[in-house]
Amino acid sequence: MGQLMNTGDEKWQFYRAFEHELPSEEDLKSAKAIIFPGSGHAVYNEHKVSWIPPLKDFIRRVINECLHIRIIGGCFGEQTTAVAMGGKVEKMPYNAERPKCLGRENIQLTDEFFEQAFVKRYMDKVGLTRETFPKLILQESHGDHVSELPVGATLLGYSESCNVEVYCIGDRALCF
Repeated sequence: MGQLMNTGDEKWQFYRAFEHELPSEEDLKSAKAIIFPGSGHAVYNEHKVSWIPPLKDFIRRVINECLHIRIIGGCFGEQTTAVAMGGKVEKMPYNAERPKCLGRENIQLTDEFFEQAFVKRYMDKVGLTRETFPKLILQESHGDHVSELPVGATLLGYSESCNVEVYCIGDRALCF
């Protein structure tokens, strides 16, 4: 079972997918969101890493069956969610001078980003327009990228080095 952190009204449970540790059926009943962070592993190496296939199955199940749970995927979490839902991840086409994406990346937001309900609510709440919306800059360190979005995913942002920086799958998953 994962570690528990209590922050007042919220309870955060931590699991180690790399040790085949995932939330139980009971834990899923009360979960509101699941965050999948980065990893040093490549999702396309699932034949070498035994915990990746069960993690992909778990992500698919949460998105398709646990409709009260939202997914946030960052880095490896973004890539694993994409592959789990039918997308594709590949090594980035860099050369010897730039073998990976390392540093700050300016994200170009798509029109679809501004159409998302959560973005509209935020903009209305703080009084922003598209013109006054702050620049989105991500700190990155990766050599892989989502090269093909899953069917039904919406591209929300891209950069000079990545065609897919931010995407969502309906209101089920937000990945970057």
